[in-house]
Amino acid sequence: MRHLGRTLVTGLALLALGAVTAFVWPKYGICFSQTRADEVVCEIRRNLHLSPHFNWAFNRHTVDSVLRSVVASDIPRLFEALGHERPAVRMAAGNVLLEMGDNAIQALRSAAQSESFDVRHAAQDALSTWKIRQAQ
Repeated sequence: MRHLGRTLVTGLALLALGAVTAFVWPKYGICFSQTRADEVVCEIRRNLHLSPHFNWAFNRHTVDSVLRSVVASDIPRLFEALGHERPAVRMAAGNVLLEMGDNAIQALRSAAQSESFDVRHAAQDALSTWKIRQAQ
């Protein structure tokens, strides 16, 4: 009986640590995904890295990893991610949408007219990157 109590306490401590880790360090934490939109955001967060300025950032690896896990029907979920609370998730979602083609570009154009400042800023940033790429 005493062994069972230790096992239970250890399991609960590990579960609590996983929940805290999911918020602080998403790459190694537990992802509480209930919907497809949660799964897409979780995939983005798993592939973020800690920048030299000690903030979460994305890079080409992040975009490529997320592109492998999403399909065209996930464009609305990425659109929702443009309004995420973490700026790195918003910017990564915009860059993933850029790579998904014309339908996603149309979604970004409509997001650039959004009333939400965060959504509008993320979409405008992604569209400006797209315009720079088109000019080259």
